Amino acid sequence: MRQFILGAIAVFLVYSIPAAAQDKDKKLTLKFEFGSLISVNGSYSAADNLRDIVNPGPVFGLGVNMKVNPHYFVELNISNGWMTYKDGKKPVQGKSPSYSVTNINFENIYYVYHGKLSIRLLAGPGIYYWRFTEDGPFSKIQTFEGEKLTKMSVGGDIGGGFDFNLSGNYVLSLTSRYHYILSKDRFFFGEHFSEQGLLDIRVGIIYYFGNF
Repeated sequence: MRQFILGAIAVFLVYSIPAAAQDKDKKLTLKFEFGSLISVNGSYSAADNLRDIVNPGPVFGLGVNMKVNPHYFVELNISNGWMTYKDGKKPVQGKSPSYSVTNINFENIYYVYHGKLSIRLLAGPGIYYWRFTEDGPFSKIQTFEGEKLTKMSVGGDIGGGFDFNLSGNYVLSLTSRYHYILSKDRFFFGEHFSEQGLLDIRVGIIYYFGNF
């Protein structure tokens, strides 16, 4: 899976050659997104995958997007999301431990236009600051054998979505991304904690500044 995701990102970066010019004349955008974050693959321990431990949770994102040409855009996207432990998996009952992720992604976006509807394909590398917290997404970090359960890991995302032009400079967006986080570290987190795969699905509002 890791080879597939990294390979797909590399191919996208090299071969994302835009097609002919279209009627997309705005140059710079600001985007706010919110939605749901879901664990889809990756082990937590010998007995459980991460998705067995945590519930789907919220995710919020802010992106700045710049037009390179009518079909090809680049975006800096900053996101924060968390998933709280399931009741039967909490280390201490009465608390709300979480798996929290703050990430910065550098996305390459290819657009196909059809009237007011635009289709997007995206991929790019990212930096992921993830941690297991004791009581809420912004609380103290858990420890495992004396080590804090947190790390800054590299990874990447791949996905797609739709934009619908509402009016003027405002656009409604729907986006799904698969994130692959290179989080495995046997020395700090043991033999069974692996790379993690997360899926997020977001609705957003995009505002376009100026003309190309």
